[in-house]
Amino acid sequence: MLIISMEVYHLDKSNFTPKSMVEDVQNDFQFKERAVYNNYKSGLFDVILKDRQHAILPSDYSFFIISDSIAVLWNTNTINLPDDLRFNPGQFRAGKIAALKNGFYYIQSWPVKTGHPDSADYFAVSIIPIASQFPLENQYFKSGFVANENIPRGTEISDTPVTGAIPVFNLNNKPVFYLNFEQTTDEFFVANGWTWFVAILLCLFVVFWLHELCYGIGVKTQNPMLGFCALLIVVVPVSFLLKYIEYPGGFQNSTIFSPELYYPSEGIKSLGNFLISMLLQSWLFIYLVSYVPLKENISGLNKTIEKTLRLCFAVLILVFLYKYSISDISNLIIDSKISFETGNFFNLNFYTFVGIFTIAVITINFLVLLAIINKLLQGVVKQWYWKMLLLAGIALIVMYCLFGKEFKSLYVAVLIMTLLAFLLLSRFGLPLKKRKSYYDLSIATSTYVWFAILCSWVTIEIFYFNYSKELELRKLFARKQEQKDDGNTAFKFIGVMDDLQKDSLVCSYFADMQNKDKKDNVSNYINYVYLTDFFKKFNIDIYFYDKNRNPVLRKDTIDAIINRYSDSVSQTKFKDGLLDVESLAGGDFIYWYLSPYKFNNSDDTLGYIGFVISADKRYKRGDLRSFFDVNSNPTDRQYYDHYSYAIYHDKNLWTQYGDVVFPYHLSDTLNSNNARFIEGNQYNSVLLFPSARKEIIKVVYQRNIFTNIVSLFSYVLALLLLVSGSVFLIRYFIFYPGRIRSIYRNFTFTIRSKINITILVTVFLSLFIVGFITLSFLSNRYDDAQKKNLQGLLNSYSYYIRHYIEDNAVNLSKMKKPVLAPTYSDFSYSMNQLAQEQGADVNIYNINGRLIASSQLDLYKKGLLSRYMDRSVLLSMEQHNSNELLRTENIGKLHYQSIYAPLRDKNNQVVAYINIPYYASGKDFENEISNVIITLINVYTLVFFLSGLCAIFISNSIVRSFRLLIDQFRNIRLRHNEYIQWPYRDEIALLVNEYNSMMRKVETMATRLARTEREAAWRDIARQVAHEIKNPLTPMKLNIQYLQQAISANRPDIDKLAAKVAGVLIEQIENLNIIASEFSNFAKMPDAFAENISLHEALQTLVDLFQKNNDNIRLELTSTDKSLMVYIDKSYFIRIFTNLLQNAIQSIDEDKQGYIKVSYEQNDGNIVIIIEDNGGGIPKELQDKLFQPYFTTKSSGTGLGLPMTKNLIENSDGAIWFITKEDEGSQFFVRLPKGEPD
Repeated sequence: MLIISMEVYHLDKSNFTPKSMVEDVQNDFQFKERAVYNNYKSGLFDVILKDRQHAILPSDYSFFIISDSIAVLWNTNTINLPDDLRFNPGQFRAGKIAALKNGFYYIQSWPVKTGHPDSADYFAVSIIPIASQFPLENQYFKSGFVANENIPRGTEISDTPVTGAIPVFNLNNKPVFYLNFEQTTDEFFVANGWTWFVAILLCLFVVFWLHELCYGIGVKTQNPMLGFCALLIVVVPVSFLLKYIEYPGGFQNSTIFSPELYYPSEGIKSLGNFLISMLLQSWLFIYLVSYVPLKENISGLNKTIEKTLRLCFAVLILVFLYKYSISDISNLIIDSKISFETGNFFNLNFYTFVGIFTIAVITINFLVLLAIINKLLQGVVKQWYWKMLLLAGIALIVMYCLFGKEFKSLYVAVLIMTLLAFLLLSRFGLPLKKRKSYYDLSIATSTYVWFAILCSWVTIEIFYFNYSKELELRKLFARKQEQKDDGNTAFKFIGVMDDLQKDSLVCSYFADMQNKDKKDNVSNYINYVYLTDFFKKFNIDIYFYDKNRNPVLRKDTIDAIINRYSDSVSQTKFKDGLLDVESLAGGDFIYWYLSPYKFNNSDDTLGYIGFVISADKRYKRGDLRSFFDVNSNPTDRQYYDHYSYAIYHDKNLWTQYGDVVFPYHLSDTLNSNNARFIEGNQYNSVLLFPSARKEIIKVVYQRNIFTNIVSLFSYVLALLLLVSGSVFLIRYFIFYPGRIRSIYRNFTFTIRSKINITILVTVFLSLFIVGFITLSFLSNRYDDAQKKNLQGLLNSYSYYIRHYIEDNAVNLSKMKKPVLAPTYSDFSYSMNQLAQEQGADVNIYNINGRLIASSQLDLYKKGLLSRYMDRSVLLSMEQHNSNELLRTENIGKLHYQSIYAPLRDKNNQVVAYINIPYYASGKDFENEISNVIITLINVYTLVFFLSGLCAIFISNSIVRSFRLLIDQFRNIRLRHNEYIQWPYRDEIALLVNEYNSMMRKVETMATRLARTEREAAWRDIARQVAHEIKNPLTPMKLNIQYLQQAISANRPDIDKLAAKVAGVLIEQIENLNIIASEFSNFAKMPDAFAENISLHEALQTLVDLFQKNNDNIRLELTSTDKSLMVYIDKSYFIRIFTNLLQNAIQSIDEDKQGYIKVSYEQNDGNIVIIIEDNGGGIPKELQDKLFQPYFTTKSSGTGLGLPMTKNLIENSDGAIWFITKEDEGSQFFVRLPKGEPD
């Protein structure tokens, strides 16, 4: 496994070497260059120019045809042609690398033939993308190389060779550009998913191997603590080395090991290290609880000292839990950049689930340590309620010592969770499976309950701390919304003025300052082009002044007030800068910014520009262009995007923003300068935040607490099921295939398993199908609703624009240049104002597909979009005469809905094309689908979970019914059986009726059988008795006849002969007496009086007795526990083992050194006594007859000894069986009930 892991790692790393990455760039570049060259050689460029309407443009690269600095054909709307290329395309004939606003491209121009000698020159321009380089970075815009996104972003691209740079060659094997890698491979190499998977498998392999090794040490030494110490020797150094260890670069450079994601402490500097540390702790704790028994009483130790030590250890563990476990969870959620906001499905990422899993591990450690505390306290108090009270007292003392008098709700919740967990541990214990037990598909109810409790606690922990984090973020958000931000506002205006100093349009106004129309036009122009983003939350009025700071054209009240106030504040004639004018005009104005205007930063002051900034009280929707934001912390932005806020001055509304419409007058009050949270209901949470300027900022966060909790529970449940299932499969299928075979041999599909599987699979499949259909339906429905919405906006825009161009005599067909050029029209400003009012952007293209007006200049200024309409849309409009076209477009990774339509004049002629891009549609769609997905996940997870619970109860109830029948079958007797009463009319009732009917038949047949057996038994007994009596009667008869003959013959030794015959008769009469006694004993068992007997003493007495009378046989009693007792009648016990020992002695030949071993052991509440001899064994053909009455292998005997022994054992609730081998000996096993010690 180690070799495989190393090979996979090095193979993955080989793709990150500079040489390999340059090869990727070169292969991609040459592939596209070959496509360009083949298209040019085949005359495709000429064909495209001749047949512009129907020609198919290349798709492997970006393509333009330009003439007289104007693009006449193009196949992209993401690239703006640089001016030097448009005006002089010939300079790119040989091809060269160029840096545009949104990245690096290889540009080459090709002359195109039109077939007309007098026509203008046309050039085809091929643009091959090398690397994207966006002016901002967020989730939608990621800079990187086209051929390989793993190339470091700091890699420099140059067209000239530099030291260390690697050339990229074209098809002619000439260097085109150079890549200079500033970092080594080890500094930027990040392992891929397969490398991670193999590495994790290797770690699991090592963990399982070490686990088995430590367990084996404990088993072999019969001391589990040694196994735990061996594991401790391994784990503790590894945990210590986590502070200093450097992983291989491919793993160390991963985000999970980045301090930017999470930095717990100086010792553990990443989420990955923290998770490994928690897993090592969990491994130790679980091993300790599973394999190391904690005795309730420690022998040789004073009781008081023992209880004191137990209490001390319990206190130390509780201190560890409260000091570290709680803070670890809190820090992970609050201080990290991991998103735990489950209200939006698309906010979740891989690290969300890693964080959830880490918290689950911490919670498991918490429970395992509580289980250790439970075992410790068992030696202090026995009753569970006293343990609960003792633990509660210890916990309160520990909390007071750790946290002081500030007893927050968190600590109350932790105390309640501790006591509840302790109660469950006392009742059920931890659901740890025994090593020798086999798995089936049935789920124990206690395990199911524990799993639900674990998921619930993890959910509560995450929700509580994430809720606290959101409250703090809302306060921070409120601070950022304070209107009084002098430094930032001044900085923004300095940037604006730097741009204005270079604007020729603004400069031209100062040459003719008395032209009112021109003044209004320039004001609109500045508002439209420069006062964007940050300034949109204000109302800004622009004023112009001459060199002497006199107002131009008019001097209204505001001019006079501002001039007078600014001079009084500065104590001199105010020249430039930012002033706070909030106290003027009833507090409606916030800032006054005055700046001298010097074109191109010359020494001559042409005049002054003044900006009056006031609060904007209009309702404003959430920013539809939030994709422009650069997210320093993405998790913060997830909340900020859902906040709506209003600012109140003297309880009157100043400004508002977001999806909530705020009242003009604030009714809520603050009793102090502290922020106040108001939880109106589960959907709205309100923050009232006092600012430094005696304003109140009201921030509303709309969310559903119940949905968030349930969805979080669903994610936790799904994750833990997936992880536990994966670990189980990896462990048993990969590392222990032998166990799988054993499990397979012992595995059966029980009724419970079949019911569980059937219910769960049916529910899962039905939920999956319903979910798929629901999502498809809602997606189509959303598309239809979005289409209607855009159509409504399109009609509104078209109506307004049509009237505007008619009222203002605007000729859109003559507007060939876009708004980014110095030429500016009032039409563009009007479009911008309209977009602000409607909450949706708008673009206007001329009939040739070039942009002439837009409400969103930043997209074009930053190079995110080009000034050209998508060619496919333009062709569709021209060829098919479409009235509208709805399509999905994208900027970077942002996908959105966009609608196009032709704009017609009075004569129904197309004069322009209108485009409404709804940039928020992608986000809206994500929100809609996210809500649906979360709802489905919540409902389906709960249904699936409840289905599993129902499956367990249903299967248990069915199995319980069968178990009732099984118990009855076990107790079947020939007579006086109990009939089953079943109150329901179901299938079980049919089975019960058949059982009761069968019992009646059994009793009837048993009566007949008993009568028949009695008759047969009496016949058999009569025959056997006759046979046994006949044996001694024959010699008696012969001796009497012999005596009669001697008397008749008057033999002289008649007296001696009579005495001899009398002796024979007495001997045979004694035999008859013995036979009668044996039959009597077998026919009638004596009454039993069971009692507790010391097993060792009783056996030792019998062994000693038989040892005295048998010198050639060695009898030995071996024992491990002399305190064991058996519950049996003492006379029974003596007769049983006297008979068995006598049989063992008789089975050994006289000429053989005999050995009889007597031993015993415990087995499931019983005692098993083994009598082992080295006799001749029992032949196979006789083994089945051994316990039959009258059967014997001896030359003498009745054959009633072993049958009588078996009856005695069975009447004592025991059993007897044997194992024998011919010529080696036999083992007889006797199982008797275990007695209670005195």
